[in-house]
Amino acid sequence: MDRYKDKLIVIFAGSSKEINVFFSKYTGLSSRIGFEIEFEDFSSKDLMTIFNNKLNEKKYDIEEVASNRIRKNIEKAKIARSFGNARYIDDIFEKLILAHATNLATDDNLKMITLNDVENMEKSDVLKDITIDDTLKDLNSLIGLKDIKNVIDGFVSVLEFNKKLSRKTDFNMHMIFKGNAGTGKTTVARLIANIYYSLGYIRKNKVVEVQSQDLIAEWLGQTGPKTQAVIDSALDGVLFIDEAYSLMEHRGSNASYTAEAIATLLKAMEDYKGRLIVIFAGYTEEMMQFRDLNPGLKSRIGFELTFNDYDLDELVQIFEKKVKDQELEVDKKAIAKAKKILEDAKKIENFGNGRFVDNMVQRVIIEHAKRMKNEENLEVLRLITEEDISEEIKAERSKNKIGF
Repeated sequence: MDRYKDKLIVIFAGSSKEINVFFSKYTGLSSRIGFEIEFEDFSSKDLMTIFNNKLNEKKYDIEEVASNRIRKNIEKAKIARSFGNARYIDDIFEKLILAHATNLATDDNLKMITLNDVENMEKSDVLKDITIDDTLKDLNSLIGLKDIKNVIDGFVSVLEFNKKLSRKTDFNMHMIFKGNAGTGKTTVARLIANIYYSLGYIRKNKVVEVQSQDLIAEWLGQTGPKTQAVIDSALDGVLFIDEAYSLMEHRGSNASYTAEAIATLLKAMEDYKGRLIVIFAGYTEEMMQFRDLNPGLKSRIGFELTFNDYDLDELVQIFEKKVKDQELEVDKKAIAKAKKILEDAKKIENFGNGRFVDNMVQRVIIEHAKRMKNEENLEVLRLITEEDISEEIKAERSKNKIGF
């Protein structure tokens, strides 16, 4: 840039935040830059103008109701940090024309885009990737978890509200998930990642799931770098630390291992605000002890979510849903028998909740498949009966809390 001042113009381009970080690291570059030009996001009105221009170029007309639907899709899509502006309009236009061509029955409306075209276009991947509707639908389809759903609904409302006002969300989104095994902690963490990505709070739709052994090294002095490597892999997404209280097992003679891991995590939680969400998960009592282990940890946790055990009716609903997910049906007598097994299982200490139901459904399907060896009738093949539910299915009593 110095040598070829009269022969070369260099233009650096990229997202505003990342470009600023880039230049802050290389001060010699900043001194050689003559101009900085900020390209603002297009407004919804601008994007509709771009869209209409594309229609006019190809000599298409559009129904008013269809145009209004496109505008709503654009406004939803703009919430995401990864929104592509005019590139999004290119994608949506191509998908719309394809949907129009596919649905065209006659040549009478060859150049008229209809609401039906838009509705068919909405089923395409381009919209599914940038809206939260599907993720919220998945969240609300989960059985139980009423309090958890209300909290997440609040998160979504705040993020959408701040996006409308074009202001930064400075909420502390680091969390503790407390609850027994099989209560949906990991599932909710994955859905939260989907939601935060769709709303632009994190840049990548990813959850890095680890346990304490993934953070603690074998030799003194290696835990910090090992923990940092895990943090780096989760940057711009969610780091989910399951059985987080297991870090406390390295206290005593190995106290420095615990201290090193937690110190590295605390620094990352502070340094990478807006780029990293850390979720610590595990059993309620143990997680409260873990939280109080370090005052710095407690102060960096924004929310604590309690995952309650499923009640009996919810467990039965989960059983029915998991059977139906296998494209099978279950009759009333089988449901009654399953309910009795679940009722007895709930009395066992460290009952596995949804995890127990998973194992139960697997055993039921195996028994059903064995019984159906010589059956050809589809209705019979698809129907789970009480004969398929063995009375030997029981929750095992365990001395230690294992499994999440």
